[in-house]
Amino acid sequence: MYQMLATLEPDSKMPAHQHPQETDRPHLIGANEINCRWDAARNEERGFLLSRCQYSDGVETIEETKVLDTFSPPRDEYLAIDEANRQRK
Repeated sequence: MYQMLATLEPDSKMPAHQHPQETDRPHLIGANEINCRWDAARNEERGFLLSRCQYSDGVETIEETKVLDTFSPPRDEYLAIDEANRQRK
């Protein structure tokens, strides 16, 4: 499992993408539109999204949003970034 706190700026967009990990994404602050599979849903503060690995998802923020992304299993590219940051210190 890998967790990260992400702050998404208002009116930002993440194109639809897919990865093999499942994602638990509780929303701590803000609101955004989640485009998952064939559906779109507005996710408000204290909302929650569980994205299964076989579906693609994308995000369009409505206002500044903070989410706690949890990936299972961990995403190798994020582990590599963390390791590079540790080595710089």
